[in-house]
Amino acid sequence: QDTQETARQWATELAGLTKPSLLTAGTTPAPTGGTDRIDVPLPSAVALALPGRAADTGVTLNTLVQGAWAIVLSRLTGHSDVVFGAAVAGRPAELPDADRMIGTFINTVPVRVRCDPQQSAAHLLEQLQRRQGTLLGRPPCGLGEIQSAAGLPALFDTVIGFESFPLDRKAAAEAAEAAGFAVTDIGLHSLSNFPVTVFAHPDGDRLRLTIQYQRQLLGPERAREAAALYGQVLERLAADATVPLADVVAEEPAADTDTALPVHRRDIDPLVGERVRRCAQQLGTRPAALLHAGWALTVSMLAQSAQVAFHSTAIGAARPVRTDLTGMSVRDLAHTMDRELPGSNHPSLFDATLAYRSPDASGSAADDERAATAQVAISDRHGRLTAEAEAAAPHTPQSVLHYFETAVARLTDALGSGPAAHRPALELPVLENDVRRRVLAQRSRTPVTPEPHRCIHTWFEDVAAATPDATAVTAGGRTLTYRQLNAHANRLARHLRRLGVGPEVLVALRLERTEQLVIAVLAVLKAGGAYVPIDPASPADRTALVLADSAPLLLLTDTPAHPGQSPAAAPVPVLDLRTDAHRWSGLCAEDLPDTAVRPGHAAYVIYTSGSTGVPKGVKVEHRSVVRLFTTTQEHFRFDGRDVWTLLHSFAFDFSVWEMWGALLHGGTLVVVPQEVARNPKELYRLLCSSRVTVLNQTPTAFHQLIAAQDEDGADHAVRVVVFGG
Repeated sequence: QDTQETARQWATELAGLTKPSLLTAGTTPAPTGGTDRIDVPLPSAVALALPGRAADTGVTLNTLVQGAWAIVLSRLTGHSDVVFGAAVAGRPAELPDADRMIGTFINTVPVRVRCDPQQSAAHLLEQLQRRQGTLLGRPPCGLGEIQSAAGLPALFDTVIGFESFPLDRKAAAEAAEAAGFAVTDIGLHSLSNFPVTVFAHPDGDRLRLTIQYQRQLLGPERAREAAALYGQVLERLAADATVPLADVVAEEPAADTDTALPVHRRDIDPLVGERVRRCAQQLGTRPAALLHAGWALTVSMLAQSAQVAFHSTAIGAARPVRTDLTGMSVRDLAHTMDRELPGSNHPSLFDATLAYRSPDASGSAADDERAATAQVAISDRHGRLTAEAEAAAPHTPQSVLHYFETAVARLTDALGSGPAAHRPALELPVLENDVRRRVLAQRSRTPVTPEPHRCIHTWFEDVAAATPDATAVTAGGRTLTYRQLNAHANRLARHLRRLGVGPEVLVALRLERTEQLVIAVLAVLKAGGAYVPIDPASPADRTALVLADSAPLLLLTDTPAHPGQSPAAAPVPVLDLRTDAHRWSGLCAEDLPDTAVRPGHAAYVIYTSGSTGVPKGVKVEHRSVVRLFTTTQEHFRFDGRDVWTLLHSFAFDFSVWEMWGALLHGGTLVVVPQEVARNPKELYRLLCSSRVTVLNQTPTAFHQLIAAQDEDGADHAVRVVVFGG
């Protein structure tokens, strides 16, 4: 293909562009790295209306999403000529057998949009669609070549990815109900190397958008500003795309005083309002009660507490409303809020201001209504619900209205579906999981997790010292306490040290699924080395390849026969955990003194499947495993009461999560025999009899387990299911 001609065409398209469109320029980044995500606040009615607005304008939904982002970029950068990236498919239909080629054929190309404040939004979208059709019909050209042709070192730092596959929430809900679990929400997570990435994806019949950003390049305030403005632009385009761009990004009316909080006003989704009235009639409550219940859930989310307190003016003067949502069902919450509204003579008409004040603020919300952290004023006139929100940082009035409307919608959905009305109210998600984590991080008083300062085995030793008599491992009817597991591993580790094991020294493990596997893994780490897992079921040629490539100091095994090696493989000394145990059984059982291993040293090397070529070894450091559990603890709250399964092959990375998830939190690890792991019925019986609380599964295996549960009917104790694979 003529890439030079394509580059010239791109140069023509980008001619006259004098500066890049950089959203991260001049912003204050966070002191820590990594990525964060924020949902674009988009009311249900707006999300439902956007596809129709795109069709009426004669453009695709993707074009509308891109055009709205161009308007946001123009406003935030101050440029009328903006550029951003778009991910496009790069598998040309004219290429023979393109559909059979393996790999991700994705290309990122620039999208240039000129934003004239006097032109209509519809005109901008039509022009964008026409230009996109011309440019995307050209042969593929690399982004680096396009930037060189444009004569600029960089063109943009934001990119849009439009996903075309929908989330199947119905199927997920049916699977969860059959398994006895509660799916509170579903989210999509994608990787991107760009500083700011907008992900758009259909969720049922509505559109969802998420902004992902790199914290070291873009601060959270700037990210929230971009998300709020994006939601505002999309909302105004959904209402009327013929307005000038100057009106699309019009400021909210200025407040009367300098101390007033930001305000946002809009109509509540009519469908939500109708469900509120219908559910209230069925329950024998007032619509106001359900709106109060929705605000109670919103306040619970804002405060991160089941103890809810806010003020309401539903019956005149502001009065406090307090309740404890712990254990309260959705139905009970609705009736509780109805009892909080005595003396109301208007069962349908509703005008009230609901105000919540953060306990971190000084003073009393009852004394100063302006001191509220967040409040929403609701009006119900002639069948039309209108809401006006105010909010103080870190929240925005747009996000508070989004939380409130989502809470009311989920509440009415549960009340209208029979059994769901009796589920705990706190299980109703007020916001997406990504937003929930961001809010938690913003409002948490816990400092940012520091760089790990300890190794896996030293963390385990702390747990063993604190709970020496707790059950650590069960396997085939045998049980080891933390004291026993630690002692066995210490003795073996001392022998390994004598053989030369230390930092960055590899030890291959070819072991069956017994308690000896756990002892050996822990012993290698205690000796300062890193283990290389080899599944005994692996073919001889793979075993030989792994041994030859990793060149371990020795091989620990408990299998009767030595694994075959190819002639090219160097001989590896073998240590049999059964026949050679007398060599270390009498050694000291105390923890080893400093072995010079540090968090940055290797803990294990796992080889890839080799499905795309030769298997490759991937080294993982101690600090990576430690960080995995320190950063996820706030989400799962694992502790010594949890029972885990070692269900997967220890040559599969999932086993690291399973093994140390139990042993670093004082829990019990149930080693599952291979024949049980492959039999869904037997596995379900083991989960029930062992009272397993944390289950780690691939989605395919989980579906088989659900079917086994339907046949068995026994009660399980699983509280967390983690999917991977």
